[in-house]
Amino acid sequence: MLKDSSVALSGERRLVFAEPHVREAELVKRERAEENRAAWDSFIDRCLVEWGRNSQALQDDDFIPPDTDVIQLACEIALGMRDEGVAPPTMVVPDGEGGVSFERIEGNVSASLNIHADSTVELLVFEDCRLSQRRHLL
Repeated sequence: MLKDSSVALSGERRLVFAEPHVREAELVKRERAEENRAAWDSFIDRCLVEWGRNSQALQDDDFIPPDTDVIQLACEIALGMRDEGVAPPTMVVPDGEGGVSFERIEGNVSASLNIHADSTVELLVFEDCRLSQRRHLL
């Protein structure tokens, strides 16, 4: 066997991260993570925090705005998903029944994370407009 058999088995060793395509992929990945984090922060600040400050602005006939407990839970969930690197929602909306929904649409798949007025949390996933998954998370 050769003195350094690893060279014979795997070829010449070289620093993979020195390759231009790998560096570029890492930069793109980092940029995307920063963009995702900024999008989550925007939804948290623009929607959830504002609703918490002035939930009366959401009140209308037959429309129940989320209360502070639901908004607090939505903020905690949003911060957790942001910190885990989850892609941000396409939109964050009050559901009209005292809850909040995070909705994401990507191609023919849409997902809705619903935080209900009773603080239960449910995930709905639709493929081609058909319910493909329903999970109660809290």
